[in-house]
Order: sequence, then structure tokens, then C-alpha cells
Amino acid sequence: MHESDYFNMANRPLQQGEAIAALNKLLPKKSTDLHDLSMFFIKKIFNSIERPLLYVFSLSLKTGVVPEKIKIAKIVPVFKSGDKKLVTNYRPISLLSGFSKILEKIVHTRLSNYLESNNRLSSSQFGFRRGHSTSHPATLLLNYISQSFNQNKHVAAVFCDLAKAFDTCDHKILLHTLQKKGIRGVELSWFKSYLSNRKQYVSLGGISSNEGLIKLGVPQGSILGPLLFIIYMDDLPSLINEPLFLFADDTVLLTSDSNIDTLMQKINSEFGKVCTFFRKYKLSLNPDKTNYLIFSNSKAIHDASTHVFIDNNNEGENDPGLIHEIKRINISDKVPAYKYLGIYLDPCLSFKYHLQKLSTKLSRAIYLLRTAKNILPNNAMKMLYYSIFHSHLTYATEIWSSATNSLLQEIFKKQKIAIRIINNASYNAHTQPLFKSNKILPLWDIITYTKAVYFQTIVQKKSPSSLHNVWLKNRDLRIRTGTYNRELRNDDDFHVPFSRTNQIERFPLSTFPKIWNELPAEITFIRKPTEFKEKIKTFLLEKIPQNFICNRLVCPTCHLIV
Repeated sequence: MHESDYFNMANRPLQQGEAIAALNKLLPKKSTDLHDLSMFFIKKIFNSIERPLLYVFSLSLKTGVVPEKIKIAKIVPVFKSGDKKLVTNYRPISLLSGFSKILEKIVHTRLSNYLESNNRLSSSQFGFRRGHSTSHPATLLLNYISQSFNQNKHVAAVFCDLAKAFDTCDHKILLHTLQKKGIRGVELSWFKSYLSNRKQYVSLGGISSNEGLIKLGVPQGSILGPLLFIIYMDDLPSLINEPLFLFADDTVLLTSDSNIDTLMQKINSEFGKVCTFFRKYKLSLNPDKTNYLIFSNSKAIHDASTHVFIDNNNEGENDPGLIHEIKRINISDKVPAYKYLGIYLDPCLSFKYHLQKLSTKLSRAIYLLRTAKNILPNNAMKMLYYSIFHSHLTYATEIWSSATNSLLQEIFKKQKIAIRIINNASYNAHTQPLFKSNKILPLWDIITYTKAVYFQTIVQKKSPSSLHNVWLKNRDLRIRTGTYNRELRNDDDFHVPFSRTNQIERFPLSTFPKIWNELPAEITFIRKPTEFKEKIKTFLLEKIPQNFICNRLVCPTCHLIV
């Protein structure tokens, strides 16, 4: 690498604006750190202490030394549930120095910008990165399955669960990985100082324990911890020959084949490489929570006997005690789906179980709305709707909306109940005028809206790079395949891939470009995300008729016979 390609902090003076920008990004929490100082308080007095802080921070970056006093963590155990005498029933909350978080935020911003601008992170990693979300790996997963189903192939997916992944990172391996990313000299010394000689103590009921040395893991509750962890995991995708997606420590490995025996050989072979990586990097797979699914539309495949193993043997070893068979999620199970990044995936990809869980959440929200409707005014009810109902409705909508219309109809019924409640309307009132007057999109328009907004980030190249070339315009596709000889009317439309079945046609690979192509040009030409969202919502609301006409033969709401 050229000298300019290395991460540089020591020769870049700390600017006054950097510290203020870092502080502004931190929430003004009133919870206190080990020095009994809250971020709310630090923000209030920052102008008075800015100069000495800048001096200390600048000295730290120049010398590669992190002050010892800000490397101490106060651990407060918070009871979860069960027997109070069991330590495992407590969640340890790590409280770090507020000044440490400001310094870490400055370094995090610099390091993150360096990694992203120089493409130092794998395109398979989606966790803790700007512009990346849980929907991105889920979309790529569905795209892979769509393409496999189109080729009459079955897909095996192993979902890995790591035990206390953030707490078991080896510092020596992490520093070596940082060095490979172009971090060396004083900068590498800074991270070595940041990780070494960290201490913590437990505080409970006003009594504090002695300080203990932390020898493993990235600092819990820190700003830099998540970024350092994804750097730690970054070598994994390059070791695998099949698609693998990471969201921090959430790892899914995919492979496909038309023959079930060949499929199982491939998934076991690739999963063995994953297991080897985890052993080498001192990470431990949880065999009880690491599961696999076989996505297929064949009943024979769902009934077939298959086996996937965690093999913790090193090369040349063959200890049966180190081999664990992991559970396969079947459609006959009590819970016939695996929860991946908040989305329940079932072997048939019907999303039936996910929608059942979503329906339960929406029912709870409806109960709360009913409780509040006689207390709160309409504008407050609308705010409550968005916070406790709409938020569930819009999470990963672009993924679970691949379900059939009959399943989605049940969710729409819940939304209609909610819109009637917030308007204090009768139980059988027509909802179309209510959606229009409240400027709330019905479910079907929410699906269109979320998919269009999602696809706009891809069109504008503001999505993860792994999604940039998934969908091509007709012109670009014809150029790529060597069939371009003249301009056609639909050249600027995105190519809608062939779908062998109705199910595949509902998946993102087909629906995203189809929805985009149907939007007016004056909307698709908009580049600014906020303006695009505003325009497309207005466009969808305008499609709802201003003057509602009931077409029911005998309508109990209208009290008349048409």
C-alpha cells in the first residue's frame, strides 16, 4: 500500500469542530458514569472545559497513549428474571467515562471514514455501518433463494449463534487484523493502548468490588467496540466459497443445489470452514442456538433426513466429543421458523409465522389505542398510532410483504381497526376516507412506499455496494449481453427478472424493479431522499379518491340500499 493509504491520526491535528461534532452525536443521558458525571451535565459545561480536553485528546492521538483513568468501567448488574441468587439472571451494564466516549467518537469517525472510503471492509458485513440496515442482508438472502428456485434448486442456510462474541475477542488477533487494514505506527499503538490494561469493578447496592483486569473482548458499552468487532470478523467472508452475510456477529451461510445429498455435502464443507475460523479467532458457536433451514417447495425435501454438524476438531483430530449436530428448523416444529434479524424465516418462505407474530404485536397496540382513545385528542392518538402500531408495520416490510395477499389481508384488517380507533369511528366505518383525511397510507401503499424508498437508495448508489449491480436497466443488460443494437422505448426501465412461480414473483428481485418502473418519471428523477419520500407519499395519498362512494349492495354503515 502507498503511504497515503494508511490510517493517519498522529499527523492530523485535532480540530475544535471535531470535538463538538462528536459531543453532539452523543445522547444527553442523565445516567452517571463511574465519576458520577452524566453526558447531560458534560454537554452543559463543555464550553468551560473544551480547551483542556482538546489538549489531552490531541496528546493522546499524537503519542498513541490512552489515559488510564478513562479505561475503567463500572459494572452495574440489572436483574432480568428468575432466581435472584443466580448470577446468569443479571444483565451487566457497563458504565464508561463520558470523556472516554467523546474521544472514542472522534476516533470512530476518523476510522470509519478511512475504512469506508478505502473499501477496507467486506461487502458482506452490514452491521454497525452507515447506510447499512438489517433489510439489506435479508434482501440479498431472498434474492439468492429466488435465483435458486428459478433454477429448480433447493437452498440450505446455516444461521450461526456465537456465545458472548464481543467478550471473547482476542486482542492480539484484533491488533493484527487492524494492521492488515492499514493501521500501523502510532495509530496501532493507540489501539493497543486502548485495549490493554482496561479494568472494571462491580457496583451493587452502594458497595463496590475491587478492580479486575479485562484480558479479552472489546469494551462493553463503548463507542469503538462494535466497529472493532466487525473489523475482527472481516476475514471470514473471504475464506468461504458460498454466499455469507454478516450483521455484526449474526452470520448466515448459504448454498444451493438441485440434489439434496450434494446440497448437504456442500453446506457441511463450507460450514466446516466457518467453524475453523471461529476456533482460530477464539469465538465459540452455541450448538443449541445455531440452526439451519432448507428452503424448498418440495414436500419430499422437507421430509428428507439431513444432518449438519459443528466440527470443533483441529486438523488431524477426530474426537467424536467435539462434533455436535445442529437442529434443523422444520415446518412441523412448534416454532416453524428461525428469527433472523427480527424476521421469522420458515422453510417454505411463506412468512406465515412472521405475520402471526406481527399480528400479535399489532393486537397489543390496538388494546393500548382503545385504552387511550377516550383520554387523548385526535392528534395525540395519531402520534400514538405511529409510535406503537405503525413502527411494527413498517419494520422489514419489503421482506415480509412477499407473503400471499390472503396473509397480508389479516394485517390490513388490524390496520383498519387501528385507524377507526384513532378517529373514534364506529367499528364498521369505512376506512378509505379515514386514511385520506389522516394522511396515513393503507398497508398496500405502505408496501409500495417502503419498496420504492428502499430501491431509490440503490438507484442513487447510496445503499451497500453489494446491492449496486443486482438490478440493471434494460439498456445496460442488453449492452452486457451483447444484444444492444438500437434504442428501445423501455431502455430506461429496470429489467424485471423472469419468475418461474407466483411465489418468486412476489420476492424483492422482481417486485422492486416492477414498482419502480410504474412510478411517474417526475418522482424517479428525484435524488434527494427526503424530497423523494415526501413526493411518493403524496402521490400514493392522491390515488385514494377524494369523494368515497360505497359500492356495497347493502351497507350497514351507510344505512341504505344501493
